[in-house]
Amino acid sequence: MPNEAHRGRKKGSSRLRGVIPVLAFALMASSLVVSAAAFANEAKLSEEHSMHLKPSAIEKVGEENYKRLIQYFQDAERAIESEDLEELMVLYSQRYSNRDQDKEFARGVWRKIFDDFDNVSAKHSMELLTYDVRTGQPVAVLECSGLLQGTPKAGGQSVKIDSWDSQWHVLVNEGEWRLYGNSGLSGKRFGSGDQQMHPLF
Repeated sequence: MPNEAHRGRKKGSSRLRGVIPVLAFALMASSLVVSAAAFANEAKLSEEHSMHLKPSAIEKVGEENYKRLIQYFQDAERAIESEDLEELMVLYSQRYSNRDQDKEFARGVWRKIFDDFDNVSAKHSMELLTYDVRTGQPVAVLECSGLLQGTPKAGGQSVKIDSWDSQWHVLVNEGEWRLYGNSGLSGKRFGSGDQQMHPLF
């Protein structure tokens, strides 16, 4: 009987040794699928795009919020480059206001841009001016100079759609960072007449 028990234990351990590699392979395969899906969601940005937020912002907002602010603009860029209007508008606060215009007006501006241009991309050079948490919803104000460019669908080379100098991105944290509005010096804006605005602000 002891020999039978010993043989049983030996057979059981042999089975276990056979199962472990299979489980390990299955776990590795599933992790590769998850990694591939995550990579697919992180679409590569255009070489025409650039974005820089001065590291001095870390002292005011902390490293985690610094990364989240950068992620906000990367998410916006992905939506712009893929011409995904709905994903782009998710990044705007419902309370958004720009020179007396609201979120729906901004939607119309972006729709016109996507209708008229391909290969749209943006450049940002930013510095954090203020970070205020006193209202309960953190507000970040970033001074930015940059441009929005694209290729006319009618043909031709890439052109400047919009540009800005020392304009202020005003972001509010509503659980996630959202574009709240614009502030800064006046200047030439996308559009004509009373339809002008910097849609990224």
